[in-house]
Amino acid sequence: MRTLAATGDTWGISGPTFLGPYAALAIVAIIATMLVRRALARSLTPTPAPIAVNPEEVAYLHKGSELAVLAALSALHVAGNIASAGRRRLQVGGTVKPEASELELAIHRSAQQPVRRAALPGAQPVAEALGLIERRLIDAGLLLDTDRRRTAGAADPAAPARCHRGAARDPALPGRRRGR
Repeated sequence: MRTLAATGDTWGISGPTFLGPYAALAIVAIIATMLVRRALARSLTPTPAPIAVNPEEVAYLHKGSELAVLAALSALHVAGNIASAGRRRLQVGGTVKPEASELELAIHRSAQQPVRRAALPGAQPVAEALGLIERRLIDAGLLLDTDRRRTAGAADPAAPARCHRGAARDPALPGRRRGR
């Protein structure tokens, strides 16, 4: 009987015998992953229609609904349509111009009484306006809907590793000092 491995080899397989098939399997897995992701990307991404994107939509694409609300609040503040009501609250400070976006109008309606800025995305008119922004971006092909995001994420085996690496680098996590 022929001996394939020395007594110190892991699992009784010599290094070169193990490394060849392992490297081949790794290359096949990488190529298969790339092909699946490319096929999913083609099938999931419709050809985007030309769209005029306003600042709230750009903010929504960048950081989601909270940044979109902040962009609309900034526009309202610059126009003098919203003001501080003290203690982190906002209140209407004027009338909205006709060219205001739907999100600005929704925030203006929601701030007739003093309201906390953090509560604005949950207010019904604001949530509806944010839903319209999301739907418009999805229809334009600039944003994936929930099902397509889930499908694309399932085809990415490295996603958990990227999330873990990003969390490990996040200076806002407890126990991490800022400025490192």
